[in-house]
Amino acid sequence: MILKVVDGRVVNSNFWVFAGGLTDVDVLVTITDVQTGTVKTYRNPQGTAFRPIQDTSAFLASTAPQPESRAPSPESPAETLENRAPNPSNDAGPRNLGLGFSSATAEAACNSGATTLCLNQGRYQVQAQWTTGDGSTGAGQAVALTADTGYFWFFSPNNVEMVVKVVDGCSLFSTYWVFAAGLTDVNVVLTVTDTKTGAVRTYLNPQGVPFQPIQDTSAFAACP
Repeated sequence: MILKVVDGRVVNSNFWVFAGGLTDVDVLVTITDVQTGTVKTYRNPQGTAFRPIQDTSAFLASTAPQPESRAPSPESPAETLENRAPNPSNDAGPRNLGLGFSSATAEAACNSGATTLCLNQGRYQVQAQWTTGDGSTGAGQAVALTADTGYFWFFSPNNVEMVVKVVDGCSLFSTYWVFAAGLTDVNVVLTVTDTKTGAVRTYLNPQGVPFQPIQDTSAFAACP
């Protein structure tokens, strides 16, 4: 699970809570404002793919932000849901756009870089492309965490937007699994490439929809 508390006081006089998870176990999240004693709790039920938390009214602030403290306005590329009514046709969250194949990719090893994660012994190449409601777009900036897990930031290095892992599930289902979660509601295209076989999985999160969990346990049928 990944979580952030954002200073949104310049937008709506609140601190915001965003969280996403790569799990389906029962989770109880407790956040306490140690200055006021206010407590917020969030629960994810057992057996449910972790539902995104995007609470932009979590903690009403009693003080104004310091001059150096900044939060994006609702019209800028921010996580806030204000002034963004989700499209009913898109409210299912990320869509799996399917399995592709590139023979050229199959011959190339994963090369990690500013916008590329190489996961699971470097076999899987992971990239993300984001687009905001005003048409701004860019590549997610990649940061490795462990051998099979990393995250992307979009607008600021200290503001995590999406976390992803590729898990070796060969001992259970003879497949590699893709799990991802986001702390954003912008349009995201996540691309995962098996550099050994050339197989490609692409997942889409629609614009204006809180990033829904990706838990694809049949992503790549290529073991070992």
